[in-house]
Amino acid sequence: MAGMRDTDNFEYIPAKYQIKGRAKQVRLIVVHSTESLEVEGGARAIATYFQNPPRKGSSHYVVDDREIIQCVKDSDTAAGAIGANQDGVHIEQCGKAAQTALEWGDGYSMQVIDNCTKITAQLCLKFDIPVVWLTAAEIKAGAKGITSHAEIQKAYPSTGHTDPGVNYPKNRFLLLVGYYLDKRKAE
Repeated sequence: MAGMRDTDNFEYIPAKYQIKGRAKQVRLIVVHSTESLEVEGGARAIATYFQNPPRKGSSHYVVDDREIIQCVKDSDTAAGAIGANQDGVHIEQCGKAAQTALEWGDGYSMQVIDNCTKITAQLCLKFDIPVVWLTAAEIKAGAKGITSHAEIQKAYPSTGHTDPGVNYPKNRFLLLVGYYLDKRKAE
């Protein structure tokens, strides 16, 4: 049955800011960029940062080119994007919103995106979320799908976030999510 499968067991480094449980069912997977340099160990550094950040913030997962680290359990609420916390699962990708298309296409970023699509596919299967990219209008209308922090910001203006940026390869991202979702379903 869709929505009943669990994700892989990733290393868990708990974030300081999280709420036990959820007020709403998960309907969104929200991708972010960490606004940090692309470095080895970047996911671990951000996960450690979430343990004691200077302001309220957290994410369910952080990914770099080698690791996927969980910081908030899927069944709990992260402080990832105002307006999409209670019904969203948030994934931070090491990189910056200002990256060019060429920079999102370098070896490091391509591996980050690959890791992000693997966990996104698992979440789509777990929560029965379609592999579609939602606009702000679709988010406000209550649609289920995948989106960015930038689209959440357009739907629920608050912090001015634009991540993961206008050059983020969302079409390639969706193709890879579909590929990994098909593989998961065949298991």
